Amino acid sequence: MKKRLALISAATSLLIAACSGGESDRNCVINGTIEGWGDPDTLVLCIMTPLGNMPIDTATVTEGKFTFDVSLDKEAMGMALVIPIVNSESATAFPVLIEPGAKFSMAIHSSPDKQPTFEGSRSNITLAALEDEGYQINLEVNRLVETIQNPMSTEQQRVEADQKIDSMNNKLIGSYISAIKDNAPSLFSDFLLGQVDRVINDSIRADIISELSKKGGDEMPNFTRIKNHMLLLAQTEPGKHFTDFSQSDKDGNQIHLAEVVEANKLTLVDFWASWCAPCRAEMPFIVDAYEKYHGKGLEIIGVSLDENREAWLNAVGTLGMKWPQVSDLQGWRNVAAQAYAVEAIPGNILIGQDGIIVGKNLRGDDLAKKIDQILK
Repeated sequence: MKKRLALISAATSLLIAACSGGESDRNCVINGTIEGWGDPDTLVLCIMTPLGNMPIDTATVTEGKFTFDVSLDKEAMGMALVIPIVNSESATAFPVLIEPGAKFSMAIHSSPDKQPTFEGSRSNITLAALEDEGYQINLEVNRLVETIQNPMSTEQQRVEADQKIDSMNNKLIGSYISAIKDNAPSLFSDFLLGQVDRVINDSIRADIISELSKKGGDEMPNFTRIKNHMLLLAQTEPGKHFTDFSQSDKDGNQIHLAEVVEANKLTLVDFWASWCAPCRAEMPFIVDAYEKYHGKGLEIIGVSLDENREAWLNAVGTLGMKWPQVSDLQGWRNVAAQAYAVEAIPGNILIGQDGIIVGKNLRGDDLAKKIDQILK
């Protein structure tokens, strides 16, 4: 599936830890104006969290003007929403970045096609420009999607439309990357890095991390998280020594990867979950490989990223998985998955008896071909 950058939303906007001074330094003050939108008499400021929007302040609108003066309980920078309330109903929502000690102005315009404008906040000015660029791109993308889905379109028209979408998406990603580098080191730069990280490839990610390292971004949370993840990921590549782990099977017995590796010519660590459709589609290839090569020295350890024990064990039986299965029922927080920097499933690691990784994320017939090449 292609990775494309969407507009910043509640699902992706997380708080970023920050350092600040005393209590008075934490206040974020927004002096604003609002045009239209049903002449609201109240505005609500909500911080956006992974669990939903949490109101943190209200402001009365007087002659189109309002002020938020909020003391942030946490030392944080985060995405918030300014929401006009008209007749006890919310009209719409306008994004704004808040941080301790920030004082700036915000103008909300009557046109739904126009982003709010800011003064006194470089981060909000930059973010508004990025969101406006994303908004305009999304309008064009919607038109191109109609072309792709139109049964009267030719195959060439669909291909060209898809290529244009890719080109515009890459342009938007490029704008985010430029903003990250131009504003580094800062919480805002780190915030943008967290937004774009999920849609950039490893080469671009490494380039950003390298440049931010030179600019002193080492203490930024997203920078640190991504850098550490990249270092961990590098240790799971073919040619590296495997990382040991121990986890319980369905009966509570501890399965030690090191012991399995030592006892077999090849060991496949398979990361999967009962709820993962691609994993279930891939399983027949793994079953075939096990039946064909188990007697020749292949062992498999299935690591389930399930949280529901019944769903996990039912899938093991339904899919005919006869090899050892382990899970700590912690989902994506599975300790073994974290040790191997698993970002997507299905995924696997193939390990030789000497403990060296000889293959990674082998899918379909490629799995059997690699095993056959080693065991023949």
